[in-house]
Amino acid sequence: MKRIQPKNKTAKRQKPRASVKSNKAQKKQRREKWEVHKFKKKASFNDYHHLTPKSRGGKTTFENMFRLNAYRHDSYHLLFGNKTLEEVIALLQRIKKIKDAHALFPTP
Repeated sequence: MKRIQPKNKTAKRQKPRASVKSNKAQKKQRREKWEVHKFKKKASFNDYHHLTPKSRGGKTTFENMFRLNAYRHDSYHLLFGNKTLEEVIALLQRIKKIKDAHALFPTP
């Protein structure tokens, strides 16, 4: 009796069910993040923020990270981009100095 061989010997195996569940979780998280970008004031999850951005040499260590609400995290990056905490402080101080100077000399 001859055995029947499958037509496609190199057929790819299907992914295990566990990865399907993680895909669903990833989609849910993306959907929640999208809702945050629509400026809803509450997010149901937290993000980790790097004080010194990873793209600028910051490491993923306890000292360089803090956890905050995803809405606030997105808002921070919307306002300040990829600046470090020291650069943000300097920027805000410069803005305050300019505002104070304009308060002394109001335009008619």
